[in-house]
Amino acid sequence: VKPTRDFTYVTDTCEAILALSKSKKSLGQIVNIGSNKEISVLNIIKKIKKIMNSNAKVVTANERLRPKKSEVNRLLCNNKKLKKLTNFKPKIKFEIGLKNTVYWFMKPSNMKHYKPDIYNI
Repeated sequence: VKPTRDFTYVTDTCEAILALSKSKKSLGQIVNIGSNKEISVLNIIKKIKKIMNSNAKVVTANERLRPKKSEVNRLLCNNKKLKKLTNFKPKIKFEIGLKNTVYWFMKPSNMKHYKPDIYNI
């Protein structure tokens, strides 16, 4: 089901950047950081609902939809170059990263860092 995305947990992204910064072979290179795995946005919603034990309904806000010809239906990273230059592989599995993220949002003190009333890209 479309669209699909490739997600990398924030600590893995940071570690990949650090690994690249320490690799002389990566100097001047363009390198993708990602998991080489894709998941549909619909499946992410299902996983979040399961984590939260929720039966929430998805509501689509038209003002948040991309224009039809601008939607990117598939974003999937090819991280072979990253592995070749640094031997780096993501450590945090998608499900663990998603749980960590959901639990972060469920902590009331974290909501001061989040702006749900505006659309951030």
